[in-house]
Amino acid sequence: MSFRRIRQLTLLSLLVFTVAQTSYQQYVPRQWQRTTSVILHPIAAVDDPDVQVYIDSLSDDDLRPMEKWFFEQAQSYGITVKPYQFQWGERVESMPPQPPSVSNPLQAAWYSLKFRGFASTQTPATLTQWAKVHIYFLVHPADSAENLHSVALQRGLVALVQARGSRLNHDQNMVILAHELLHTVGATDKYDMVGNPVYPDGYASPDQLPLYPQQMAEISAAQVAIRPGLSKLVDSLQNAKVGKLTATEIGWR
Repeated sequence: MSFRRIRQLTLLSLLVFTVAQTSYQQYVPRQWQRTTSVILHPIAAVDDPDVQVYIDSLSDDDLRPMEKWFFEQAQSYGITVKPYQFQWGERVESMPPQPPSVSNPLQAAWYSLKFRGFASTQTPATLTQWAKVHIYFLVHPADSAENLHSVALQRGLVALVQARGSRLNHDQNMVILAHELLHTVGATDKYDMVGNPVYPDGYASPDQLPLYPQQMAEISAAQVAIRPGLSKLVDSLQNAKVGKLTATEIGWR
């Protein structure tokens, strides 16, 4: 067999593998027929003692309330299987690529390739990893003035969660994590260009009278609408819910 033929077969095999992996990752988790494993990899964004203290404090017990929240939300739409099992994985020393501050389709595609490439160096794409979600939990100082932008990819089942390194911020870190996780199964954002929830799908109670202030947040907006044009990040998952459109997008209804 010629070198050219071997090269063609190798490329074809790689293409078939990639298509099969992508199809599996986009279809199987959305069937909700079995529990999906979610592995969280903590990363220190800077060499800061408070960041290290927060990372050292993280345990699997911290993740049980989120598992319970997802199960309760799923049950409200008739799903009987526990959606997710969370656990902390090994720390990652390498820094993941940062998402572009302003994204166009070309930049988004390029970032997707870079992020999936980063993830593949941390977790080889074996068959046993196909159905697992890997979340890179990048911890910044709690008082960081940076505009922290998290991101998730359905292709690859990976997410980058930008967290603040304090137990005081932990509940909101979990809100951001849950929000990004649902992107991996097809949920879309329900907020506008300035971050306010979009009516009606970004409101937890769109039929409430009077409409304002809302008491809870729809998870794909993650913001509680206080009045038109004013909202705040919900303080914990206990004050958030999966709305009807999000449930439809992820296959719960």
